[in-house]
Amino acid sequence: MSGLPQHVQGRLLASREVARRLGIKTSTLAKWRAARKDPAGAVAISTTLVCYPEESVVAFVEAKRSAPRPLGVAARNAAKRAGEDATRRKTKSAPATARP
Repeated sequence: MSGLPQHVQGRLLASREVARRLGIKTSTLAKWRAARKDPAGAVAISTTLVCYPEESVVAFVEAKRSAPRPLGVAARNAAKRAGEDATRRKTKSAPATARP
């Protein structure tokens, strides 16, 4: 008996390797783990070593690739400005009405 949970099968990757594959810092992965936004199946081997099943990391990456990404703040603001600019153009081209 290995002492690992039954759901853990196959190769385990250390959090350092998982972070490298995801292109993030290990501290970001730790924050994701605390928020439960990390790959499923994290196993605490010791107080300083957390590992993930390799197939879980692969599935996590594939899910992120196929899911539509929400707009970031900069893109959201740019889209909002573009919408406002279009609205301004419409109001500028409308005939001006005389004020009493």
